[in-house]
Amino acid sequence: MMLSTRDLLNSATVEILDSAGKRRLGTGTIITNNGTVLTCHHVIAGMSRVRLVRHGADQRTADVSIDLSNASEEFDLAILESGWAGLVPVPILQASSAAGNWIANGFQDLQLGYQGLVPLAGTYRAAKVRKYAAVSSSETGTGSRRDYVLTETLDLDGSAVHGGTSGASAVDEETSAIVGTIVGSLTNPDDPVPTHTRSIAISVPHAASIWPPLMDICASASREVPCFGKALNALGAEILCTAQRMETLQDLTVAKLIDGPKLRLRAGLDTALREFLADDAPLMPVIGESGAGKTSIAAMLSCGMGLRHCLLLRGVHMQAGDTNIAVQIERALTDDEYGTYGLDRLVRPDLSRPGAETLARIASTTGERLVVVLDAINERDEALLPAQRIAGSWMPRTIDWLRRNNAKLIVTCRPETWSTLLPRPLLDAVFPPPHERSPSEDELRPGISRPPGGGLWVGDLSEQELEEMIRVYGVDRRIDPVDARHPFFLRLAAELGPHFAKSSDPMSRLQLIDAALDHRVNDIVMRYPLDAVGTSEVRALIASIAAAMLSEATDILAATKALRLPLATPNVLRGLIDFGVIERVGVNYRFRFDQYADAERSRLLTLPLPTNFDGIAPDFGDKRLRSTVGMTAERMYSASPSKILLYESIVRDSAPLALRVGLLIETARIDENGYGLRVKDWADEQYYGDRFYDWIDERWFGRALKDLHAEDSATVLKLLSQRLDDERPITGGDNREASVASLCGGCLCAIGGDDVRNYVSELLSDRSYVATSVLDVALRRRPQPLATALLQHSSKLAAHGDASTNEIKVLLAGLLCKACQLMSTEEFRASVLEVLRGWTDDAETVSVRSISLAAIRKIDPADVAALDRIVFLLGVQSSDEEFRTALSQLEYVPEDCRGKVVEQVLARIDSLAGQWNIWGYGVAWTIFGFLERPDIRQASALMIIDTLRQHAAKVAEDDTAIARWAFLVVRDIEPNHPAWPGLFDLLERVIENATSRTEITFVDYAYCDLPIEGEAAQQTRRILGTRKLRRDSLRWAVFHSVKNASKFDADDCVRMLASLRASDHLSWDQFVHSYVTSERQPGEERPQSQFVEAVLRYWRSLPESELTQVSQKAIGLDS
Repeated sequence: MMLSTRDLLNSATVEILDSAGKRRLGTGTIITNNGTVLTCHHVIAGMSRVRLVRHGADQRTADVSIDLSNASEEFDLAILESGWAGLVPVPILQASSAAGNWIANGFQDLQLGYQGLVPLAGTYRAAKVRKYAAVSSSETGTGSRRDYVLTETLDLDGSAVHGGTSGASAVDEETSAIVGTIVGSLTNPDDPVPTHTRSIAISVPHAASIWPPLMDICASASREVPCFGKALNALGAEILCTAQRMETLQDLTVAKLIDGPKLRLRAGLDTALREFLADDAPLMPVIGESGAGKTSIAAMLSCGMGLRHCLLLRGVHMQAGDTNIAVQIERALTDDEYGTYGLDRLVRPDLSRPGAETLARIASTTGERLVVVLDAINERDEALLPAQRIAGSWMPRTIDWLRRNNAKLIVTCRPETWSTLLPRPLLDAVFPPPHERSPSEDELRPGISRPPGGGLWVGDLSEQELEEMIRVYGVDRRIDPVDARHPFFLRLAAELGPHFAKSSDPMSRLQLIDAALDHRVNDIVMRYPLDAVGTSEVRALIASIAAAMLSEATDILAATKALRLPLATPNVLRGLIDFGVIERVGVNYRFRFDQYADAERSRLLTLPLPTNFDGIAPDFGDKRLRSTVGMTAERMYSASPSKILLYESIVRDSAPLALRVGLLIETARIDENGYGLRVKDWADEQYYGDRFYDWIDERWFGRALKDLHAEDSATVLKLLSQRLDDERPITGGDNREASVASLCGGCLCAIGGDDVRNYVSELLSDRSYVATSVLDVALRRRPQPLATALLQHSSKLAAHGDASTNEIKVLLAGLLCKACQLMSTEEFRASVLEVLRGWTDDAETVSVRSISLAAIRKIDPADVAALDRIVFLLGVQSSDEEFRTALSQLEYVPEDCRGKVVEQVLARIDSLAGQWNIWGYGVAWTIFGFLERPDIRQASALMIIDTLRQHAAKVAEDDTAIARWAFLVVRDIEPNHPAWPGLFDLLERVIENATSRTEITFVDYAYCDLPIEGEAAQQTRRILGTRKLRRDSLRWAVFHSVKNASKFDADDCVRMLASLRASDHLSWDQFVHSYVTSERQPGEERPQSQFVEAVLRYWRSLPESELTQVSQKAIGLDS
């Protein structure tokens, strides 16, 4: 427990006696962790040694010598070193205070009747020059009179000060820090024992700013002595943050939401945090399915990563009055009910808590940032703080507050909730930033990944993480292999212990959840036998709680409603809390884990529905119910003897259509294979064409969906369009590239027909990759109705709109351009041009302007003005963003202005010298994409070479892009082309300080991407032959040569590979020998025998002097 200010002062006050310990000289105060004592100069002047006594339970005594270099007559201050360690010091106020309340302790004269510490108090105000006389101490006891003149003082009103109090510290009540040292009294000499008077104190903060010994102590103490209240320093802030985190961590541990000793750092998390702290983006969302371990990650980020100024908050503590994160920060430091769990027990209870801005500012003074971890924002009470308010006001204000205060926020959340909380205009605040690439297998790998939507995605455990967690939790593999990768289910298996061990077959996640709930119910019945309830009654109460939450579309149940439920006695509710089925949220209740809520609600939703279901009737389009409907589908899928019968039962049931559509989608998610359901399978004509639409007719899912569509087409299409943000993967097969969103997008295109036009507004507002693809496909398949709907929507958009409107305009410009290519009517074309020209106004954003101008140029190639305006945006007056946007829209550059455009582009890349950051997808990335275009690189090669030559071999990471561009040109031209010598001169410069990536680029072109027998490949191999290549580069050279040997003469391929041997015989021989015998990367085939034989023939053809031990052994010459 932290001390109050008075208790702290009592423990730090020291009595100063003569060396014999018989005569009281004055008072001192401990001001450092090492026992340094601050007192008055006149207390120890004339003494060579004094005795220091700290009274109390831990009494200490020290005889110390006087060091005159640590005494100042100018300030009437002295510093003594007691040598005591382990005591709590009183901090010194960092800056002078004009007025306030003070307290002090003084060992006043024994002859006046005082026996020990005398508590003093009063008010103070700053004063200037004060003169006084004091009798200094001496070894003989007859001290001399000294006159003191102090320039910065305090006038103290309040308790009387008598002899023996000199040297006592006056402590400011609001800051619990020393504001002055009492040096003398203005007491009336005719009144021997007054109770109220005035005294003088030296301003210690002023002295600490001038007197070197005290300056040094304060500098050191700022790192060692915490200050709280209004004097809060960095160490005090660190203690405050640590106390708050530890209390939250304890709360999570008691609630069994985490198991502290078993927390493990997920792979990639430390790297992501380090990059986030270095980035300008203030927000890092950590998104994952329920039970993926997000709370454990929140605990690890806040408490296990060395962050000193970090707070751990919980979504369940968010309140209706929260306007931004700062409100919750301040409540977490003051409010015992929501977020601190009794923080006053740990941090100075009588001092004010800092504001959120103060905490952030103090963190910044240490070179760090205040980091706030908000766990499970999806668990807040939706009724108190709905998603619409979070997205509309809380999130924008929070991001603004974070940016203004140089602070960071990490939020954990479930994906279906997060998509409703962050408005698209704020995506630039997210780290890692969103990217345009569609999900690949690499991005969907287990562990921590970076999805296209931005932030971090918490996937299943990787194989290495799984092995570690199995060891930590002591769980064998009698759990479904897929579910075993899910942290929550591993914990359940560990908690079930011997009950789990009785299972002979692997248990699915649904079986684990049901078994865990049954286990807890049995424990409750055993604990509370006097309530005369059995397992069936407790089970019925849990079902009633789930039904009540389901009927009100909330995850939190009011206590008043809970107590009205049948069998809801206080004991049973207490048992449900104690055994981890539910938990308290303020005075209300929620299920401890979302999986428990989903499991119980899924029992209610399993078809056929119970007879009393009409009283529940939730909105099945609510994103928060997706996991519940998903678990319902799992329950039905595992119980059904045939998926054909399952699909038929869903179609024929009388349940609400929205529930049946949801069950159909969720069943497909766990049953179908991802192949055929990806966006490219239904959107890319060249990849798959229209075969996806055959899949709809061939699969039981597709037939069932069409049946439901025939029942109510509008509802089905609406529900499909609402699922386009659902990025959960399809898990029925071995390919997880497809998602629920891509499945529903394809279905929308397949069965929507002309009706897709009714959802143009929703699809444009969604603006996701899937939604855009749906519009693109629908326009291609049904051009007339879709084109008309797009044109009508575009005419309704406000001029100079907000960020959301501008994004829609950007999307519409491209779609309208495609519509013009599909629609032959001049009237439609003229209407589109009229809309687009209205979007080229200077008041529009550069993105809207440039994309609209590019669309106009495509629709009407004769519109020279549109091209001129795009080219103008490439000038030096344009910002990088304006330049990048305009350049990306120049799909075709007429020959008559190509030279001017290339000059402007090269001038821009010159201006970025040393700061290209090509692989950061910035301006330079866009420029190189432009320069690599065939029409540009072929027509302007000489001009581009001259510019790139100036930048080659200066920034190693940029050289890869330069090399790639040069090789593209080399591939286009013949050796007699004027640019040929300049290109290879450029390549020789680039290879000088090449990174591994640049080396591999050279190797790829020398042995694969260029004709291997051509002059370009030969010259590239000559350049490579002058270097000692890295092992990765050699591996790729060998890999390509093995492949080439299946199409070309094997001896020729080995001779080409041997051009790399000249610079390092031994490394070449070692690597080639190990590669052709055993060492290969996964998926690389064994070299064909003709290649191996060709290698051996090559070694035999060499003079023995050029052979190494490796090659001699290979051809049998090592004997």
